[in-house]
Amino acid sequence: MMRAGSRTRLILLATGVLSSGCASGDPRSDGFFGGIHGLQTGSYATRQQQQEVSLAATRQAVAAERGRQLDLLTAQEERARQIAALNREIAGLRTETQRLRANLSQLSVTRADLAARRTALEGELARTERELDAVSRLAVADGVTEDLRRREALLKADIERLKRSIDAIGGMR
Repeated sequence: MMRAGSRTRLILLATGVLSSGCASGDPRSDGFFGGIHGLQTGSYATRQQQQEVSLAATRQAVAAERGRQLDLLTAQEERARQIAALNREIAGLRTETQRLRANLSQLSVTRADLAARRTALEGELARTERELDAVSRLAVADGVTEDLRRREALLKADIERLKRSIDAIGGMR
């Protein structure tokens, strides 16, 4: 007769031998005996080494991705700085444009004022020339008197002053 302890050993041995043929050596799928089989055949160590290689490759890929993300972040920050600089430049140009428009408006008003002044001076010149003609005709008809000479000299001086003023304004119309 066999003893109870020997019988248990025999059952375990038979179970181990029978299960060793179909075990993958992975205790997660094959259980305890699969794990023992994996240790005995070296498949456990092989699988562990494969997982370590896979883990190293994954870590390397993660590090590369972090590097790409850092590069993208750096480029994004640089673009943000460039955009901020361009926005400041645009604001400055808008301010300059407003200033130039205000100056142009002022120049338009000044130009209009000068054109009106020239028209007024030309009218005054025409009146003064007519008056000089009248004084000259009177001097011829009535004879030259001292008052007429003074009046004629004043009118000629006014005509010269008006012509200089008109020339100073230029071709504004």
